[in-house]
Amino acid sequence: MTGVIAATGPAGALLHLRGRPMTHASRSIDLRTMPKVCDLRKGRVAAAFDMLLPGESLEIICDHRPKGLEAHMSELRTGQFQWEETEGGPEMFRVDIRRIGF
Repeated sequence: MTGVIAATGPAGALLHLRGRPMTHASRSIDLRTMPKVCDLRKGRVAAAFDMLLPGESLEIICDHRPKGLEAHMSELRTGQFQWEETEGGPEMFRVDIRRIGF
């Protein structure tokens, strides 16, 4: 499935997005599999992030350093997350976005 968005809720309860169950193990979004439409990608990441509880995280996989996404999240979710680049290219970038507040 492309553009998978996943998160777990309280006590590991499954959450759903567009009618599909999501599990803790699938809390990542591989942006490489999605159309190269910035608003679509940013919207999916923001929607998945909004399902996270404090302390939970979302992994983003991309083929470039997602500076635009980081700026977008900083603008819309100021003080709500920590951004950690866990893999820095050159062919693949991974970022961990951890919710730290609401």
